Amino acid sequence: GLEKMAVFLAYVVLLGVAGSSSSMAQSLYRLNYNNSDQPCVLVHAANITYLDTLYPDTLYPDTSVVLSGLGVNTSMSMCANNTDKIALVLSDTLGHLLQFLFLKVMDDNSNKSTSTYWTLQNVSFNNGVEHFSNNSNLFYCQYNQSFQCNSTTDITFLNTTSNLTAQTSLTLSIAYWQVQAFKFTNQTFDAARHCVNDYKSSVVPVIVGAAMAGLIVVVLIAYVISQMRNWRSQRGTSSFSSYGRL
Repeated sequence: GLEKMAVFLAYVVLLGVAGSSSSMAQSLYRLNYNNSDQPCVLVHAANITYLDTLYPDTLYPDTSVVLSGLGVNTSMSMCANNTDKIALVLSDTLGHLLQFLFLKVMDDNSNKSTSTYWTLQNVSFNNGVEHFSNNSNLFYCQYNQSFQCNSTTDITFLNTTSNLTAQTSLTLSIAYWQVQAFKFTNQTFDAARHCVNDYKSSVVPVIVGAAMAGLIVVVLIAYVISQMRNWRSQRGTSSFSSYGRL
């Protein structure tokens, strides 16, 4: 019984590890420098959705809309050689526009040509009727470093359209994404800096895994002790029987 329980617990731990290591299917969005095959920005992302709150009453509840068929809009994107600003614009089949604006960051007592950091300064979204924007500098990275978030990232936008409607804000959700801009080592993602939510979400599986591993050890020790007691009991009974025959 104890042996079977230990095997079962080990199987449960392995399933948990396999489940936590799986990732969602992703799409790659790449924008090259002008007249070049060198990338200036790469974005890997799974589902990108937004929460539609245009009709916040009971007849039209909040609905999560998937941006399907997204692709790089090269005519609206901007990536000149030796630039300090990159605009990556994605468009879908319904005419939605999603723009990521990347900037070089100046160090103290230096200029942009020697900058060692880049940031995602602004993300904006147009649903075909209204324009929404977020200017919060979502993250900073060093050159030759990518940003990765395995957790879902929620970005809140404010309506910047002059003729406001009932919809004053909008939330965009990006699941499992990685991004890098300006400089690359081998035309692909370099080592990643992870978002805070990834570190938070990784704590619980580690604690659960450690607890399960500890429980397996306890069960195995109990099994070994039980087997040793049975062996000693059988040995004592055998010796007593032999002595009685004498």
